[in-house]
Amino acid sequence: PGRLGLEATQINQNFSQQILKKTGRKQMDTDNPFFDEEEADPGVEPASVAYRYRKYPLDEKTMLVCRTELHGLVKKTQHMTAFALNEFEPPNNTNAVIPSWREKIDNQRGAVLANELKNNSFKLAKWTAQSL
Repeated sequence: PGRLGLEATQINQNFSQQILKKTGRKQMDTDNPFFDEEEADPGVEPASVAYRYRKYPLDEKTMLVCRTELHGLVKKTQHMTAFALNEFEPPNNTNAVIPSWREKIDNQRGAVLANELKNNSFKLAKWTAQSL
């Protein structure tokens, strides 16, 4: 499970960078706080990620402050985040014939999404909260 989690993290980081245009980056108000130019190799740019800080009042005395990632812009005005649902085929210890994820994705997208909602509800809730 540890290696699967690391692989999923790397897939999402790479996916968000692969779907973006390489030109036309928007300069944000502050630089990426996690990129150190002094430690980076020459010519390396930070990943195209911006951070947005939001405040939510919970009650009269408590304010929740959170940082969320922004992966890009749509039509130059709408912020977007991008995530990937990863294919995972658990080993089949029975002789039952189970349709593969790849077979379902083309013809039964709703079933695939319902299965992901059931098996990865926390991950999808986290992505939804990050996208607000």
